[in-house]
Amino acid sequence: MVDQLSVINNRIIIGLVVLTVEIILVIFVSLAPDTFDSSAEKTSKLEESDLKGSCEQEVNCRLPECYCSTFEHQMKRRDIPQMVYFGFDDGMTADAAKHYRYLFRPQRRNPNGCPIAATLFVADKFTDYNVLGDLYRHGFELAVHSMSHKNLKTGEDVRREAKEERDKISSLTGVPIEDIVGWRSPNLITAGDAQDSVLKELGFEYDISLTYVRSQMNDSEPWPFTLDYPWPFRCHIPTCPKHTHRGLWEVPVNSMRDYKDEFACVYVDGCLNRPTSVDEAYRYIMDNFHDNYYGNRAPFGFNMHYAWLLVPDNMKAMDKAMTDILLYNDVYIVSVKNVIEWMKTPTSLLNISTFDPWNC
Repeated sequence: MVDQLSVINNRIIIGLVVLTVEIILVIFVSLAPDTFDSSAEKTSKLEESDLKGSCEQEVNCRLPECYCSTFEHQMKRRDIPQMVYFGFDDGMTADAAKHYRYLFRPQRRNPNGCPIAATLFVADKFTDYNVLGDLYRHGFELAVHSMSHKNLKTGEDVRREAKEERDKISSLTGVPIEDIVGWRSPNLITAGDAQDSVLKELGFEYDISLTYVRSQMNDSEPWPFTLDYPWPFRCHIPTCPKHTHRGLWEVPVNSMRDYKDEFACVYVDGCLNRPTSVDEAYRYIMDNFHDNYYGNRAPFGFNMHYAWLLVPDNMKAMDKAMTDILLYNDVYIVSVKNVIEWMKTPTSLLNISTFDPWNC
């Protein structure tokens, strides 16, 4: 009994530490100035000239290699499947896996009859690679979140940590290197242009580290886009890319709004106003989902740590919300990788059953 209490207490302490870090991150993001002086930033030598002027879709930027940043997709909203993705960060423990397996149980299916999926951004510390491999075989996407989970300041830092962790994931789980295509920076702090140059060189397809913060509910959120042109929004957490990185997709970490619609929540578990009941947590989730669903239909992301699910009310609320979200016949819970596949080849709801990357 004493050992069990110690384990529970340790989990609570770890969860509180994670939540505290995320609250600090939210405050930092909310108070960040519009621009930052990056004159001291050391970037790697660019292999391609920067593209000038504005990005114009299907004029100087064409799919599937290039997509301009936008708040409004060219496809009519009624034809767009509402994509929902889960991006879970950090080490993969058996306890975390237990929560994920429950939420992503085999009975839960998308409208096309295929299992729902999530993306795991893996850092080495605390990761059980046997558990990780099992989750991959059950449909989870594996992506990289560094070896050390320390802030990476240079391109060489990124190169070392991205390659080492990707190689370790592959060697210990059997996942082919070419299937590990996503990257998230520790603490959402990037090494700017140097990082993006390295990610391209290593063969990563997308980064999901740069934040976009709404000032209120009902504000639109940007769609994923390629970095053929620089990051076009306010740079909330420096450093943001200012140069061309052709074909590298950027999935903005679009903030949620807390259940009172008072503050931004960069991560699901990073709210200053944290829900205190199942009803508050459920309202928090569904209000943000409906904001996208009835808005511009940009992919809606749950960017989070599993510590949030250790609170029983939160776990119940998420379970209920996922059940209700899957009642919509035009909503698909997919991996970030599958979001990118749809972005490359936009397919209407009428034809989504023939969209091969989402088939099972």
